[in-house]
Amino acid sequence: MDKKNIRRSLQQTNDFDSNYSLWLFYGDSSIHPDHNPLTSDQVHIFSSMFFNKLTRGDPGMGIAFDEVKKWTKRISGGLFSKRMILIPITPCGDMHWSLIVVCNPGFGNTLLDSGSSNTPLNCAMDMLPPCILHMDSLSGIHNTELIANLVIAYLEEEKKSAILSGTNPINDTEYIVIDGRSFVSA
Repeated sequence: MDKKNIRRSLQQTNDFDSNYSLWLFYGDSSIHPDHNPLTSDQVHIFSSMFFNKLTRGDPGMGIAFDEVKKWTKRISGGLFSKRMILIPITPCGDMHWSLIVVCNPGFGNTLLDSGSSNTPLNCAMDMLPPCILHMDSLSGIHNTELIANLVIAYLEEEKKSAILSGTNPINDTEYIVIDGRSFVSA
């Protein structure tokens, strides 16, 4: 499939999951004009099915880590080596979706220094403590506190799994949770 066919496919369908999955598959290629191969390895994007699988379709019931623990096995450097993790939130049966952005999940509660990353300090991302941003375009349809707590529980389980497998993410991480609605003025 070439760039022209990808663009045509994206323009001809309104099916979010199909478009998103197609973008995920080709997202790290140079089809995007702003693609930067030096930073694309610093971001991990989960599929639109991840959150449903993690929560077994019911966020109120907690997480099912065993359902998704294999999803990160092949990530180069491990999940905690990424500066940013994107998790689309599409609860089962819900037509609306929101997005969780986890920033600097493996860098502890100190500001990043140039020695802890392959990239020199050159953007605001380098100075952020670990945080979780929830962006919900319909202002609160999805419960930010519940979703953030589920993501934190997932990250804690992922950390335990990484330690057992021999990779060594940092021990203690407190995440600052930011509701994206706080950026919208009334």
